[in-house]
Amino acid sequence: MFTNQSFTNSSIPIDLHSRDLTALLDIMVSGEPPKKALSLKQVKTLYAFCDQYECPFVRQLMLAQFKKVADTDPWETFVLAGEHRDIDLAKQAIEFMPKCKDKHLISAGKLPLAMAKQADLSFLLSLLEQTQIQQTQVYTLENGYSESQVNERWAKVAKHFQPRE
Repeated sequence: MFTNQSFTNSSIPIDLHSRDLTALLDIMVSGEPPKKALSLKQVKTLYAFCDQYECPFVRQLMLAQFKKVADTDPWETFVLAGEHRDIDLAKQAIEFMPKCKDKHLISAGKLPLAMAKQADLSFLLSLLEQTQIQQTQVYTLENGYSESQVNERWAKVAKHFQPRE
């Protein structure tokens, strides 16, 4: 976008709240996410900004921040990853699915329609396929498996996750 001739010698509107712009500038200058974790809303805003203004380098720098969000809200992060076709972010979210309160619905293939509608279809199909292959519905704490065994299964789902084209 910045190479677009219509922007030459003119100001570029940056429609960001001051706290979002501050976080973005901190990331750009230091290459590190801000000390204080961003909210999921801020992450979505900055992700959309990077897409709008074609800033893949800044988006890559923000990946560490997105991983923090994946830890706290893996399903929403997975949905965000699908919206932006970000396979690395999706894999990160999948690794944290054991923390998702609805993981049993995902791994059992009983995902409520409301949740299924949120996700990109190609990402969702791959996720469901891998949960079946890796038997995540069997490897649960309720079935007597350890937390590390459950996490290991979801890590395998993430490793083999590849959205359909």
